[in-house]
Parts: sequence; C-alpha cells; structure tokens
Amino acid sequence: FFKDFPQVAQALAMGIYTDTHSLLAANERDRAAWGILMKYVKHNELKPFIDYPLSAQHFENLAYVLKNQRRDGAVMVASCGYMDLKDGDDLSTFADYLLRQNGVTEVYVWGIVGDKVRVSARSTNVSKPLDSHLRHIFGKFSGAKVSQDGRGEGGALMLLNLGDWSTPDTRDEVRALVTKFIESRVFARAPDNAG
Repeated sequence: FFKDFPQVAQALAMGIYTDTHSLLAANERDRAAWGILMKYVKHNELKPFIDYPLSAQHFENLAYVLKNQRRDGAVMVASCGYMDLKDGDDLSTFADYLLRQNGVTEVYVWGIVGDKVRVSARSTNVSKPLDSHLRHIFGKFSGAKVSQDGRGEGGALMLLNLGDWSTPDTRDEVRALVTKFIESRVFARAPDNAG
C-alpha cells in the first residue's frame, strides 16, 4: 500500500513524530510503526515539515511571552497578548518551551485571538488530571490529554464577548483584564489553592 501511496506513509510518519515529541516519548509500538513507514519515506522529504523557517512574528511573540510571565512556585502563567489567527499555534510551542524551565511543573500560555482567549496548558504533575483541572478553572470549552511520556497537554477557549467595548483604544485595558482573570483562576482559584 505505502509503495503506491508514499504520501500516506509520510503523513503517518509526521503524525508519529509530532505526537511523540520528535520520537523522544515514543513507545515500542511507535518505534515499530516509524520503522515500517520510513521504508517508504525519504528523510529529506520530512525535513521541510520538521526544520521549517519561523516567521519574525513568532520570535516577537516569544519575546512578548518571556517579558510577560508570572510564576508562583512551580506554576507559571505567560501572556502572548494580542495575536493573529495564523500565529495561534505559537501558544502550544511556547508552553512546551516554558515547561522545560527548571522547577516549573505547570504552564499556562494565553493569547487574545480575535474575540477569543486561547490558553495552552502543559503539566508534568501526574497527580493532577489536567482535563478536569482545566474545565474547573476555565469552563466547559477546555480539554486535555496525556502524552506517551505522561505529560499533560491541553488548552481552553473562552469568548470575550466585549462587542463595542473592544476597540484599538481599549486594547491595553482588555489585555490587563484578561491577565488578571487568568492569573486569578490559575493561582487563586485552582483546586490546589482553593481555601
């Protein structure tokens, strides 16, 4: 099959590569499937999907996140501020970066995309189910999964519904309000900190 449809093998190989964090969290079944697929995929065919150029906006967003973060113990919240829809996937990339910081076990990176607030969350704390935790602090449009290596990955989506109140002149106030809301939910109202 893959001999006649190498693009299917390529797509499946990329799925394994991304879902296993560049094969670092691959289990035996993942490695076996990877081995079979790579018989039909040339390594240079995957390179554009793995080692692709990043836009200048990606690095501007990263700089913003690094300047706009707050940490309380092992938990971190970082803001990407206002973002273009095409840059929304930066949130999960930045959450992955920040989770690697020494002593951090939970990360929430958020951005305002259109009339929505998107949150990307990561956790190494296996004692706290991220799925129910996200729904508790951000509502029903939240979800999570556990990666092969036991890391919680998930996110939330919240509508701003500000209508005419959201204008170029009120952007700073909206950003400050969202910051306060998310930080209060994560740091003060999370189940572990509830009084």
